[in-house]
Amino acid sequence: TKLNLVNINFSEQLPLSPLHWLVADKQESIVIESVKEGLKIYDNPVGVLTNNPNFDYQLFNLNNYRALSNSTPQNSFSEKVDLDSYSRGMGGLGLPGDLSSMSRFVRPL
Repeated sequence: TKLNLVNINFSEQLPLSPLHWLVADKQESIVIESVKEGLKIYDNPVGVLTNNPNFDYQLFNLNNYRALSNSTPQNSFSEKVDLDSYSRGMGGLGLPGDLSSMSRFVRPL
């Protein structure tokens, strides 16, 4: 099988869009990106894909959200201050909520 990647816009009014592909089965997935050097193929341990930036940067960006949790956070501020968990979902504080591709990459995880 041959695959030809061409540098043709869908519309003259729109810029050329870099494409990313997700290929998956029930157990695992890979990401294929077209870059200046050719095609890059990545194992995809998170099963999520969005537009730019590149997939390797998206994975690196997950380091910024290590403190997120689906559990109520424990008081690590001070033993002398009795902090109250006054609301549900507080482990999600810091989860990005905008519509950027980087935020959309993080939210489903």
